[in-house]
Amino acid sequence: MDYKGRAGSKGLGFGSFLLVVLFVLLAVLWFIPAPAIKWAIETYGSEHVGAKVDVEDVSFSWLSAGLAIEGLQVTDPSAPMENMLVIDRMAAELDVAQLLNKKLYFDELAIEGVGVGEVRAESGALSKHVSTLPEESSGFSLASLGLPSADELVAQEKAIYENKINAYKEKLAAKQRAIEEAITALPNEDALNGYKARIKKAKDSAKGPLGKFAALKDFKRIQKDIKKDVKKVREVQQLIKNTLADLRKDYELLKGLPNQSASEIVKSLGLEDSMVAGAGQTLLAGRFDAWVQQALGYYNVMAGGKDGLPGEASDIETNSPNTIKTTPDFLIKKVLLSGALRQGGREGEMSGEVTNLNEAPSLSPESTTVTLKAAGVAFGKLALNGIIDHRKVGEEEDTFTLSVSDSTLENYSLSEQSDMALILKKALLSTQVNASVNKLSMLDMAIDAGFSNIDLAVNSEGAGSSDSDVQQAIIEALKETKDIRLQGKATGPLDKLTLSLKSNLDDVLSNAVSKAVNNKVDALKGEVSKKLQDELAKQMAPLKEKLGKVAGLESQASDRKNAVEGLLSKL
Repeated sequence: MDYKGRAGSKGLGFGSFLLVVLFVLLAVLWFIPAPAIKWAIETYGSEHVGAKVDVEDVSFSWLSAGLAIEGLQVTDPSAPMENMLVIDRMAAELDVAQLLNKKLYFDELAIEGVGVGEVRAESGALSKHVSTLPEESSGFSLASLGLPSADELVAQEKAIYENKINAYKEKLAAKQRAIEEAITALPNEDALNGYKARIKKAKDSAKGPLGKFAALKDFKRIQKDIKKDVKKVREVQQLIKNTLADLRKDYELLKGLPNQSASEIVKSLGLEDSMVAGAGQTLLAGRFDAWVQQALGYYNVMAGGKDGLPGEASDIETNSPNTIKTTPDFLIKKVLLSGALRQGGREGEMSGEVTNLNEAPSLSPESTTVTLKAAGVAFGKLALNGIIDHRKVGEEEDTFTLSVSDSTLENYSLSEQSDMALILKKALLSTQVNASVNKLSMLDMAIDAGFSNIDLAVNSEGAGSSDSDVQQAIIEALKETKDIRLQGKATGPLDKLTLSLKSNLDDVLSNAVSKAVNNKVDALKGEVSKKLQDELAKQMAPLKEKLGKVAGLESQASDRKNAVEGLLSKL
């Protein structure tokens, strides 16, 4: 047997195996960066955004250190069926020298083709990130325009009535006690019997000249005392008369409260003037809020968060506590923007750049700047400028300006009210936005937007309701509108913004529906008055009974007066 041949054969087989393994390893090392980069972008990007980040393809070349990413899609967390951002292609070359220093640097990154607000083929929601569904609109109804229900107004006024009635009860009870005490102090049966005894004694002693003279003096004293009591009785009678007049006057005022207060309530609400004063705000508030939230979404993607470590800790590498970190680990010196910019079915050609994009702004000598221009026939003209300055921790200051002119809108939803939707079948949009974010938390944004050459469609589901006359007046006014302007502000903490909005629709609708509004207000007054009368009647019946008891005290005083005056007449 040829042992030497067999040994040579084994050696050749093992060498071939090592060669294959080497080729496999080289192939893996050659091709593994692309899928690893794709995985990293999708995984960490999704975690940062809170919704799916998808990449269609990644290619990487060791020879040129070139990286290309195609079909990057960033889901809008608040609308999982939409992409907040789509980038058709990104290409860049790695700085190999910096890569050896464990730093990822690009001198230039080219982005070709960007889309915003594009529909996704499938939801990009993450299971652990539950998207917040928008609250269902309460609709464009009379209630939303400031006209409360009669029951609501009666409930508010009922408390006032109860206070007034309770005050009247207390007053009536106090007056009744005062009268009863005054009557108690008047001459009673014992006092009358005392007068009778004195008169009889005086008569019995009237014998002889001296007796008659003494009796006359007694009669005069008795007469004087009786007159004093008569005066007291008359004073009590006058007290009762005045008290009853006062109580009856207050009682009548209470009875008349429904008609009086119904008018005062409605007048105090200013419904005639303000019922539709905020109609434009009501219609456009949802769209304005959506604009603000969309802007914040883009800001979060563009500006990112803090360096990740508080204060000066960001200057120290976490994997090497003794090494001072003096430069960012990730840096794109310049991002060049070109190609198509797509939004809402419109497309324009863009050009722009983003400079000094890095993960550790506090270590960078310059702030990040954003410059973008785009133009297209339907797209109109767009200009965006921004400065993102996070170099000083705790003193971050970002500013942005955006202007859009002559951008054509088609079938654009301007409101999302449940029973009145405004659709811009066609319009030109021009807007100016100025925004600043301080300390990564405080927003100050002003939006001035105008829609011109409007072809407006109004879809209403309230034609058969009791409010159809007002609805119809509003619809007709809106259909005649050819220009809509709004000025909005969003200020305060990013997690608790205060929104304010003004629109020329307020005046348009106010003038258009004034007659219908006045009719509704008059009807409201009548309904409130009737409900208040019904409510008051329940409480006035006991008061009337108590007032009758007070009036009954007047007869007691009269009886005392007649009895005392009867004695006086006998003298």
